This record gives sequence, C-alpha cells and structure tokens, in this order.
Amino acid sequence: IYALEKSLDAYFFDNINEISFLSPTTMICDVYILKYKFLDLKNFLKNKLTGIPHEPISFYILKSSDMEHLWSKKEKVPITGLEVDSFSPEPLPDSLEVLLNGVNNLKKALRENKGFSKNNTLWIIDLIMDNAYLCYLSNISVQISIQYIKEYLEKFIFIKVIESLVRAIFARCNTELLKKYFLQDCLNRTHFLNLLDLPMANWKEIMKKELPAEIVNSVVSDKVETNRDNLNLMQCEKVLANYLLDTIKLAKYITFGPERVFGYLCGLDVETYNLKLVIGGKINKIERRLLKDRLRNCYV
Repeated sequence: IYALEKSLDAYFFDNINEISFLSPTTMICDVYILKYKFLDLKNFLKNKLTGIPHEPISFYILKSSDMEHLWSKKEKVPITGLEVDSFSPEPLPDSLEVLLNGVNNLKKALRENKGFSKNNTLWIIDLIMDNAYLCYLSNISVQISIQYIKEYLEKFIFIKVIESLVRAIFARCNTELLKKYFLQDCLNRTHFLNLLDLPMANWKEIMKKELPAEIVNSVVSDKVETNRDNLNLMQCEKVLANYLLDTIKLAKYITFGPERVFGYLCGLDVETYNLKLVIGGKINKIERRLLKDRLRNCYV
C-alpha cells in the first residue's frame, strides 16, 4: 500500500511540476500546491514534538533546512518554497507571522508543561497549521485578480473551517483549544465562533449564507440537529468535496487561461484520491459498497 501511494503521489506531483514548467507563470500551481507544503510542515512539527517519523511528501516541496529554520528561530524568517509567483519574492508576511506565532505559542505551552497528552499535541499542531494555511489562502484570495479562482478560494476556506468544526464535535474535542489555536487571526470571525456556541439546529442559517440550501441540508440533517451521535463525518466531507469540485467544473469550458489550469489541478487531485481509495481498498479486500460510498465525483 505504501509503495502504491508513493507512486500515485509521484504521478500527481510530476503532473503539477510539468504544468508549472510549461506555464507562463507558476502562480496557479504555487497556490494549489500550498496545502501540500503546509502538510509537509505539519508532519515536520509532529516529528519535532512527538518523534513521529517524518518523510517529505515530495522531494521538491520544501527543503529540510527551511523547516529546521522555522523551528529554531523566534523571529520572522523567510522560508523559500512558500512564495507565490507574481505576489512576492518571499512568503506573504502576515501569513508567515501567523505560522511563526502559532509555532512559538505551542513551544511555550509545552515548556510550561500544561498537561498536553501526545494526542492533544498532535491535534494542536493540526489546528495551528490549518489556521496558518487558511490565513495564507485568505491573503492570496484578497490579492488575486482572477475572480473565478478568488471565489473558489473563499468557498474553500469556509468549507475547511466547517469541516474542522464538525470533526471537533464528532470527536468531542475541547472547544476552547479550538478557539485558541484555530479560530484566530483571519479565522477569528463572529459566525465561526458562533457555530461553536450554538446547537447544530442553528448552524443551517449561518451556513446558508455561504452555501446552497441543498448542500447545507445534506451536511446538517434533521437527525444531527437532535442527536450529534448521528453525525456522519465521512458523508459530510464527501458532500462538501463534491460541491467544491462542482463549483470549478465550468473551467473546463474556458478555452485558455489560468481558470482552466486550476480546474485541471482540482480534478487531478480528486482523481489521485479516488485511485488510492479504490486500489488500496481492493488490496485490503474492502467491500465494493463501502468503497463506492467513499468515492468522490470526478472532474471529467
């Protein structure tokens, strides 16, 4: 399974690398691959704090020396590899500051021995890095001039916050830690904070301001409103992922331009996910019905 996933990852990143090389600007690929760079950083931090083995996702994503630099320095430092072409030769300052502040806050809490368990520490690293990544995207969406991609990024940020809150509720996590490490900086918005303090019966009205009613009803069903134990996390993530892909499918009909490239990258990502799911499921003899339930819609 491990060798299979590595080969599919190589297929995915080789495609992105080729597109980036052939494009007049690397901006679209830079924006799309950011989530994998932040995932690499997340795994690096987990290795530093808990000893979990860290193997870079792809050889050209981030340099080990840059990640060591991030960990060892207290002041703001440039990290090559997080820049986005056409915006800045270095990472966006506000976003990098969020990342560095989060890392330093976590190191401080651990030094003060505030009773973090290993699992708690891993979750807090997830919160810090997800916050930094979404704030990074938020800064980019403000500056980007391509309306189609700008709107997609705004929906993506909203949906990823919703998914994180749903996971926290599903796992009965400490909501104070969620507020402290995740709903900070650009995510410190009233409607996100309100969701944590409201029963799920009241989530729909807030979510419908950003998402279509049929999507909201699929995620927050009547059963969930009365009993959180009925929350189907897998179904929630699948519905939201399919909705995001549907919003970008119109890019197929744009003859030229960055929208078409961005749409292809979104489709390539889902294709790789589905391939891992199906082939890995077959190897592990997972029931066909269970695999089919988890497959996401394709771009083409």
